[in-house]
Amino acid sequence: MRLGTTYICVINMEKSLNFYKALLQKEPLYSNDDRCITFECGNNFSLYNKSYDEKLILKEENNTFNQAYIDEFYKNNGKPKNNMVIFNFEVDNLKSE
Repeated sequence: MRLGTTYICVINMEKSLNFYKALLQKEPLYSNDDRCITFECGNNFSLYNKSYDEKLILKEENNTFNQAYIDEFYKNNGKPKNNMVIFNFEVDNLKSE
């Protein structure tokens, strides 16, 4: 198992993007609409706009997200949702993990 990308959850993608571009003095490596923007900096890290997924969940009935993701997405633990970091790990064989 290895760390692939660290996602920093943000509310204002444009403001966050401008901050990290100035901080890192780099342009993003990759952008996926307004959902996530990835920077290369040792291990990659991405800015993640949670409201993008919320719009998809509310408007579409498709197989984009599994039920476990939707349940976790709406889980209310009383903490603000704008201070989250998500670690994305890569494995060679997900079933064996």
